[in-house]
Amino acid sequence: MPVGKEGAMEEVAVAAWAGVDTHRDTNTLALIDALGRVIGTWEFRTGREGYDELASKIGDASVPVGVEGTGSYGAGVAERLRELGYKVYEVIRPRRQQRRRGKSDPIDAVAAARNLAAGEGLAPKMREGAGGDIRWLMLAREHAVRHSTATVNAVKAMLVTAPDRVRRKYSGMPVPTLMAALAASRPSDACQKALRRLARRWIGAKKEADELELEIRDLVEKSFPALYGAFGVGAITAARLIVAAGTNPGRMGSEAAFSMLCGTSPIPASSGRTDRHRLNRGGNRQANRAIHEIALVRMGKDPRTKAYIAKKMAEGKTKREALRCVCRYIAREVYRLMTMPQTPPPNPLGLASGRKRLGMSQQTIANELGTSPEQISRIERGKVFCLQTMLEYETLLRKLAAKGENGY
Repeated sequence: MPVGKEGAMEEVAVAAWAGVDTHRDTNTLALIDALGRVIGTWEFRTGREGYDELASKIGDASVPVGVEGTGSYGAGVAERLRELGYKVYEVIRPRRQQRRRGKSDPIDAVAAARNLAAGEGLAPKMREGAGGDIRWLMLAREHAVRHSTATVNAVKAMLVTAPDRVRRKYSGMPVPTLMAALAASRPSDACQKALRRLARRWIGAKKEADELELEIRDLVEKSFPALYGAFGVGAITAARLIVAAGTNPGRMGSEAAFSMLCGTSPIPASSGRTDRHRLNRGGNRQANRAIHEIALVRMGKDPRTKAYIAKKMAEGKTKREALRCVCRYIAREVYRLMTMPQTPPPNPLGLASGRKRLGMSQQTIANELGTSPEQISRIERGKVFCLQTMLEYETLLRKLAAKGENGY
């Protein structure tokens, strides 16, 4: 059985394995022995009483338990089993080869137990703490964003068929200007009344989304400053990665596993004399989106990324293939930043005092390092913990100080 880092399965000899197939109203338990033979299957109701009955049927707390859907229907039973001292792992749904044997709750529960025995279990994603709080706020913000987008589409569709005087009055305006104008209008007919109501609805949803983004940013800054300090990582991008990985990203055991989660790891597609890899279309799509957005920002603003893209294209890769390579490296960096200590020093390396002694502004330093003055300010105040930028900042100050002492 494989042994990994935090949350990975331990290599121990056990007498039995348990698998749980979860649903909204019922949980089905299966027990198999060390040789994979089915001991029995049982069905229990959801709720605390049903969870306790399921645990009593398992008996010995040393029996590992594999639970499907620990982030949805299995969240309650997984949490209760952990409280009772069981080692709980998350298992994926049965593979297609296993489903050819049939589909039922007992069959799926047995498959979960066998997958766990084969070493395919993973520690459940922790939803407590900052990661859980960020998840709830992101759900609310995404709903507000979808609502505002739908409202904009409705307004634009209505303007297409609106009376000519209304269409000409509001044509060519940017969305914020259009909505502000419609919200402040004095309608004289039903069409303009409907447009004003939709515009005011959009303004409310936009304000709510902005307020939620500020709350998310504060949580990300406090809980994952190393991630938030990385080049090209914004509050929402960081939040998507945190929600995908959970409060315990080390549960995945390696950056390669995290790359699989993000859908950025190349999949071998070789056969015979053909040696190639294909795009990974699996994984968490929101995490994949976040990695892709970071890559696009760096391709436009980071000199090192630009040089790397040029190098890969000179080797014969297309720009899209070079972008996939960048995404793979970003996934490796993000995993390292999420699993490293998240406590920045109160006055990182004396950067602010060193800059002031040289009489330089934050804008000048930002230009030299290829970042923004806001990022330099956050680093100096200890709001973010970007180790690479901090070291480059310190090196730059030393060079400038030496240059001033030498008089050139």
